[in-house]
Amino acid sequence: MTEEEKEEEEEEVVVVVVVVVVVVVVVVVVVVEVKKKRERQTSRTKRRTRRRNRKRKRKKEVNDPSNR
Repeated sequence: MTEEEKEEEEEEVVVVVVVVVVVVVVVVVVVVEVKKKRERQTSRTKRRTRRRNRKRKRKKEVNDPSNR
């Protein structure tokens, strides 16, 4: 193996390592974004549900015959 072949092999290894690192970083970023989005979505639906339940409770209280 000549010096030139060794250098080419080292360059290939470096390129492969860089590509792997970039792919890992991209995957991590995407996963974090998806988690954030899901968290936002669940908090939104929780808020909506709480609001709906309060509204129902109020309606029941207003229409309850014992309050009249």
